[in-house]
Amino acid sequence: MTFVHQQLRAGGWVAPWLRFQNQSRYEWAARFVEGCRVAEVGCGGGHGTARLSAAGATHVDGFDIDSEAVTHAQDIHGSARLAFQVAPAGSIPADDGSYDLVVSLETIEHVEDDLGYVREIGRIVRPGGTLLCTTPNRLVTNPGKTIHDKPFNPHHIREYTAEELRECLSECFSKVELLGQSPYRSTYVKRLGSVGRRLPKVAVKVHQLRKLLGIPWESIEHHRPRIVPRDREPEVLAAICQR
Repeated sequence: MTFVHQQLRAGGWVAPWLRFQNQSRYEWAARFVEGCRVAEVGCGGGHGTARLSAAGATHVDGFDIDSEAVTHAQDIHGSARLAFQVAPAGSIPADDGSYDLVVSLETIEHVEDDLGYVREIGRIVRPGGTLLCTTPNRLVTNPGKTIHDKPFNPHHIREYTAEELRECLSECFSKVELLGQSPYRSTYVKRLGSVGRRLPKVAVKVHQLRKLLGIPWESIEHHRPRIVPRDREPEVLAAICQR
């Protein structure tokens, strides 16, 4: 379960950009669910999973490794059309081809065996089905680091660039369309990378400070998943993957 899920569940303070990113991700995912059997892998406390159910899915199953979060989700949101189960990311208790749509938001960066995770999702998605996946863009969140370096966020195993994510998801999905959230000018991101190669923590702190100073101008529009122009680099990668 991600930090944002934990804080939202507890009613704690969440930075506005994180709140807007989370909200707009679920609004985006909700556009795909009507008439579908859906799984959310990494559902946390279930607030987003419930939104997917309300958007017109025929049935939604939420899976998370955190048993306390799953119990909370089932108690608060469980219904005949919405159920929650404890499951590790690489072993989902569902038959092959069980779902029309799988939603995996800010989860793959937490998983030790990312290719195994993608294969497991590929197993439970029906032929012709869809995976929606989001994850931080390392060029912005960990500038100057490689995929083999430990991210600044202690809960993340790795973070990806757009092409690294595409390569991973292409393991099981024949078509991967990349979008993004929260874009920044590529020139700014390149400067961050230059600093990050020498002083990685300083680069991360510079970007965090920029976001803090920008709080008065925050709006959800900046964070909606969309096609990113060539002169921008998104803070969050979003992928639509076809089986």
